[in-house]
Amino acid sequence: MIWLAGLTLVVIIVGIFYLALRNTRTDVSQKQPYATWLGELILVRPAFLVNNQFPIAEKTLLVEDGLAYDDAIIVPAGTKVQLTQAIHYRNGVSGVTHSLMIGTVQTATGATTFEYYWGQFHAICLEPPCNYWTYPQAVWQSEADTTKYY
Repeated sequence: MIWLAGLTLVVIIVGIFYLALRNTRTDVSQKQPYATWLGELILVRPAFLVNNQFPIAEKTLLVEDGLAYDDAIIVPAGTKVQLTQAIHYRNGVSGVTHSLMIGTVQTATGATTFEYYWGQFHAICLEPPCNYWTYPQAVWQSEADTTKYY
């Protein structure tokens, strides 16, 4: 009986740690501003496709500055991209949430699926309100969105 109680306690503790420290992915494609930008878009600024060293959804990363990468493939302005999904990925250990847009672009080697980090969560602020998202100007936007999304 004591063994059974001890085993139950261990299973409960392990379960609590698992629930608290697991990585989570949430589809936010229907929320704003993501829903506005899903579909086919044209890049207004050049971007680069690089190998993603820490992939969350895709092995290729779309970045605005490819100078730091040896394997960067330029995607010129005017290129069509298809944004298909938006996700929030929360790292269970650090608790940091990343906002990602998932999409595809046609390159010389064929269609390439990529992830693009877009958005910054403001959890720490000097005066309320806190806990909001802002979105810097993406490579497909002609001007920055200054709205705070809660």
